[in-house]
Amino acid sequence: MTMHASELAEATAFFSNYAKSFDERDWDRFVGLYHVPALSVRADGSVKLMESVSQVDEFFRAVSAAWEREGYSHFTTSDLVAQSLGSRSMLVTFTWHMRRADDSLIKSWRQSYQLVRVDRDWRVIASTFHV
Repeated sequence: MTMHASELAEATAFFSNYAKSFDERDWDRFVGLYHVPALSVRADGSVKLMESVSQVDEFFRAVSAAWEREGYSHFTTSDLVAQSLGSRSMLVTFTWHMRRADDSLIKSWRQSYQLVRVDRDWRVIASTFHV
């Protein structure tokens, strides 16, 4: 299906909020962006099923802590594309750039997210790292 400009703008705004929430370690706001259950296919090929809000919270706090040990301070993104999957879902793909406090690059990767519309809001139901 064709992606309309308004949906692309919604996807861009959603992931701007997503990255900001993660960077600020605002876990209540960040976890609220997830549908439960949610699924994450990690870069190593492992699959993480998160069946509760507390599991989403615990998982991403641990991810953040591991990345902080690598020097992570914040993220930037590029090359966002989105594809409508009907009126209540979309697939959004973009490149993450993990950065240090001085804005130097640690690493980059491509990742796709399936979003679902819950009432009027978008939520992540699944994500996949591109390897």
